[in-house]
Amino acid sequence: MTTLRTGCVAIAGVLVFLVYRWSSYPGSWASMFSVEYAGPRAALASRRRTLRRAERASRGRRNAAARDVEQAESAYRDAVDAAERLVASLRQDTPGSRVTGLGRIAVHEHAVRVFDEDGPLDATGRHRTPAGGASTDLPLVGLTVTCTAAHEPSGMSLTLTSESGTTVQVDYPDAEYPEPNVRQFALDAANAAVRARAAQTGRAERIARAEAELAEARGATQDIEAARERRREVTAAENSDSTVSTARAALAEQWDTWETITGHRPGR
Repeated sequence: MTTLRTGCVAIAGVLVFLVYRWSSYPGSWASMFSVEYAGPRAALASRRRTLRRAERASRGRRNAAARDVEQAESAYRDAVDAAERLVASLRQDTPGSRVTGLGRIAVHEHAVRVFDEDGPLDATGRHRTPAGGASTDLPLVGLTVTCTAAHEPSGMSLTLTSESGTTVQVDYPDAEYPEPNVRQFALDAANAAVRARAAQTGRAERIARAEAELAEARGATQDIEAARERRREVTAAENSDSTVSTARAALAEQWDTWETITGHRPGR
């Protein structure tokens, strides 16, 4: 079986070679292999090589100029995309990372999130787990925190008032939230609001810088324009260069010669 397969492969290889030889030097067995036609075959092969080299060189110059344009355009898009992402991230109005929390109130970098319900009691039955579910966000910038005594049930009450006047009150029963913990949390929330105000000023400055960088990135098209101009120059030079056309004409002339000798016209 192995010998048979090897023989089939060898026969297929010979057939491929003969088909190639016929397409290159059509006519007869003599025109494909005999010494009598060696000179015309060599001339035909030489002019084919000359044309292929000329076409390959021309195509290489055109492709190189096209790649330069693609690279310049890609670099431009990357720079603009990066600048746009930075501006978008700075403008994004989200609560940010969680800083601290107590019961229904969670303080984040840019906002205070007040949940509608407390979290469930833990295994001890004395402390609440972090709240979750539906909630309301108040901007941390400009927020005021007032801590007062609550009466029903006994404990402390925190009143959060946003800069726009929105007010939310949250009660902390003594049984689950000791007064010192509530007062410390109120102080932490107030300090977070002060930090948020300072961060807002810095954020506005960063946004302004990022927007200026975005405008600069969008306007930086000089590399693209230079690459496109170079491509136009290369295209014009290749269109006016007679190297390929001369090689093509020389090959066609050799085709004519071969057809006169053998009665068959070869392809490229």
